[in-house]
Amino acid sequence: MLEIYINYMLENLSDQRIRNITLILSKVSATFTSATLTKLSLSYSISAAASSSLGLRVAIESALTTWATRGVFVAGVYGYVQIASKAAERLLHKHSRYYRDLYNQDLEMLYFLIEPIINRVDVYNQFAKTDQDIASDILRITK
Repeated sequence: MLEIYINYMLENLSDQRIRNITLILSKVSATFTSATLTKLSLSYSISAAASSSLGLRVAIESALTTWATRGVFVAGVYGYVQIASKAAERLLHKHSRYYRDLYNQDLEMLYFLIEPIINRVDVYNQFAKTDQDIASDILRITK
């Protein structure tokens, strides 16, 4: 799910801009120092870094712990489905293209797990952002 989102952040960027962003990221974090010269490999590297980051782990563990401690199974399942569907509905209105891509892969109901991470970054007006702005957005996702 994160890789799809990162691809949105990097789409329509030239190879030179990708290299600049990679250089900026490599100065800040060793995670990005591998040879990430293409959009695909950069988006995968960022997704991997975000997945292993403490922020994502805490968000997912927090969400899973909430549901694991529910006393009543039916109420827990209903609550899970309700929260997941509300998150999916928010996604549909906020990022309809991203929702469609997640829906095509049957992932839209899991969006609530990464919603706090995704909300750290705004992909609107991506074309107007500088390389430094994009690198800062990527760092916000991975922290």
